[in-house]
Amino acid sequence: MRRASAASALPASHFMRLNGFYPPRNLSSLQLNSAIDASSCRAILPRLSCESLAINSAFGVAYLACETVESRFEYNPAMGRMGKAGQYSGLGAVYSFDMKSEKLRRLEIRGNPRNMSVVGIDFILKDSRTALVSVINHHPTGARVDLFIHSKDSKSLRFVDSISSSQFFPWINSIALTDTHGSFYVTSGPINIPMEILLPVAYGSIVFYHAPTKSFHVVAKKVNFANGISKSADGRFVYASSMGSGVVNVFKVVNSDAVPGALSLVEKVDVGFYPDNVWADPASGAVYVAGVGNQVLAGLATFGAKEGTLAVSPAFFAKVSNNTGEAIYYGHKFKSEVMFVGTDAMFSMASHVAVDVAARKTLFGSVFPSSRGGAVIVCDGLL
Repeated sequence: MRRASAASALPASHFMRLNGFYPPRNLSSLQLNSAIDASSCRAILPRLSCESLAINSAFGVAYLACETVESRFEYNPAMGRMGKAGQYSGLGAVYSFDMKSEKLRRLEIRGNPRNMSVVGIDFILKDSRTALVSVINHHPTGARVDLFIHSKDSKSLRFVDSISSSQFFPWINSIALTDTHGSFYVTSGPINIPMEILLPVAYGSIVFYHAPTKSFHVVAKKVNFANGISKSADGRFVYASSMGSGVVNVFKVVNSDAVPGALSLVEKVDVGFYPDNVWADPASGAVYVAGVGNQVLAGLATFGAKEGTLAVSPAFFAKVSNNTGEAIYYGHKFKSEVMFVGTDAMFSMASHVAVDVAARKTLFGSVFPSSRGGAVIVCDGLL
């Protein structure tokens, strides 16, 4: 895909390019390489907002971080909406979705917290039957990360710890767990982040929490609309989307005694649309990116989701991988290619994508469900 030039970084031309206005984006001309059977796609969880997900292949389930549609609209602190006296906060839940049987289960929370407004989610295996699950909780008193234990086949999550810090911006977004102690990276940004979509300003950051020392470290600054984040299976790289810039930042982990979890920027990979969440496939190492190709249509689709009317905003899904073409000689170590474009209304607010090789399925999470579908979409075949 075409990489951003200095001229395209200007607000007007940058906005036109990422929205596909100019140069005009021709969806029919894209060379898509997905093996998804689009006719097989089905939507589940109507009237919920499930923005983030994580597939635990060892357990055969996906974890879904969900809110009610009403609470997502009325209580969204990152957008400056706090609801009425906490009326819409605390309505979040974590679901498990069996990737083979497609049985859905709301996991019971054992222990605190009692008030959960969930956004990001991740997990790491402690052993063959135990997973540590992390959830970003937009609690009314401030953002925190809640840690839970999930045992294989269990119907509940057991609360372990709740972590917060003044080094978080008020409302953190996405999370990547790095070890079984509970260390993690989170993306963090200011309130009223839409201005970072319209203007080339960068207020976001990435914060690392080092569990053994209970210390916090800002490891990346000036990240425009810091959004999704994921890590490579070997722990050597961290991938973070910069939504307003239309890029995925590839960082190398350069740990030091002074700054645990320190990051060094390797490359900003242009994906050609507004990237939301990212997911690193532990098997192939490829990074899958979900995002918005037209912010104007996405706004209409958001309004349509609230009003129950039909609005279509094509969702884009790309793969970032090691570059093997001639561009590598020009310093581009990574490449991006659009794999799938969701033109059906059910994909209009898709925000996350992950694949399960064993089940041969692709799973999509959505900020809001469309009027003809649910917050989670399941498709046969792999992206």
